[in-house]
Amino acid sequence: DLLRDFAGGEASVTENRLVAKDGRAVACAFTVRQIRRLTRPVALLIAREIERDACHSPQRRPVAEGAVYACREDLIETNLNFPSIIGQSAQIREVCRLIGLVAQTEATVLIQGESGTGKELVAQAVHFHSRRCGRPLIKVNCAALTETLLESELFGHKKGAFTGAIQDRKGRFKLADGGTIILDEIDSLSLPGQAKLLRVLQEKEFEPVGDSTTMRVDVRVVAITNADLTRAIDEGRFREDLYYRLNAFPIRLPPLRERREDIPLLVRHFLQGYSASLRKQIFDVHFDALSLIMDYAWPGNVRELDNTIEYAVILEKERLLAVRSLPDKLRREPEPDRSLKRRLVIVER
Repeated sequence: DLLRDFAGGEASVTENRLVAKDGRAVACAFTVRQIRRLTRPVALLIAREIERDACHSPQRRPVAEGAVYACREDLIETNLNFPSIIGQSAQIREVCRLIGLVAQTEATVLIQGESGTGKELVAQAVHFHSRRCGRPLIKVNCAALTETLLESELFGHKKGAFTGAIQDRKGRFKLADGGTIILDEIDSLSLPGQAKLLRVLQEKEFEPVGDSTTMRVDVRVVAITNADLTRAIDEGRFREDLYYRLNAFPIRLPPLRERREDIPLLVRHFLQGYSASLRKQIFDVHFDALSLIMDYAWPGNVRELDNTIEYAVILEKERLLAVRSLPDKLRREPEPDRSLKRRLVIVER
């Protein structure tokens, strides 16, 4: 019936049942979409399994496209639009290979790289490609946690545990139970905070502030840092035992200057997005503008490139992104190699 109702666009989502090979009836949500630009019309039928009462199920939650669940007291992000990692360089292909290898395991992941290289994007990809993808994803910025707030934020507290604790509060680890917790800027944790985190990683248990009851959690940890943790260990700012616990599976993200062949892809990706959001008719980037972009060092990496393209799209009035719209910092850069060979390489890319 759904296919009959399909009239060249997209049919609304309906619920029905499928029978599995073992005879089990599976409740599914069906959507039909048209695949265009083919020699003959093709309809794609998408079936998503629905699990009833999933918010109360200890096993998993329902999977819905672009869903955000708030079944608990705090907002839990489980957006199932997989993050896009743009690039075709050998370094990025290696990063994607590592994500594919570790995602289906339960190993703790340590993601290292300069600021703006996309470490959080990789952390999300690890979660969304894992068996925990339908469970909570909790993000914690460790740099924003003071010494007094750390224990309460991570492990929760009981009512009356301290001044201002007017009700029980679940910590981030409890909210992430069954899912993944991303610990950003892990190097900023104090030494006492590192000791408490180490126990959770080793024992999978903790006590909330003001409560003697031990809680057990099943949480996968993905840690992020832009610091050299081995140097921090030598300087006495980071626990060596915690480092080895976190470093079970390291992933290093290369800076943008080490994968310049990905810059044209990133530029066109950002150009398309900002042209649509800003309602501009900019279809491509001029060769001279792309040459300047390719020659810049990009100390802020992909984040800086993103901001630069947004700035240029706002200024540009023509259909090609031109040099005149780029920030002055790009035009003031020296031109290390403007040879014919270099220009040919850029054109071929």
